[in-house]
Amino acid sequence: MKQWEAGVKKLSTEFKQHLKKVQDWLDQRYGKHGDTLDKIGGFATEAWDDVTGKPQWVTDEYNKAEETFGDGVCDLITDISRSVNTVVKACQGIIDKARKDIAAVYKKLPESLQKWATAEQDKFAKKLDG
Repeated sequence: MKQWEAGVKKLSTEFKQHLKKVQDWLDQRYGKHGDTLDKIGGFATEAWDDVTGKPQWVTDEYNKAEETFGDGVCDLITDISRSVNTVVKACQGIIDKARKDIAAVYKKLPESLQKWATAEQDKFAKKLDG
């Protein structure tokens, strides 16, 4: 979960930074930080964009940010999955070894204890299955 939370936090921050860059470009286009003439021209440009739609580069940049975020999340999930699968495989190896070790111990018991040993071995097997 820590790996997921850290990864999503980083990707979200990068996504927001990308969109802020686009917003800064729009603010510049609309003269939001300029002098009065820039603001008047920017107001006209913004009104034009409201009627005709934002320039294609705005959509392109948004799509690029979204795609980068989506690809990053998919990569993060894949990395986490690989880590989990490695742990699961290691655990399966430990359990398989435990089964063999238990079987070896019970096999060495005298014939008179084999019936009991089989029942006990079954109990261990159920615990290991769990």
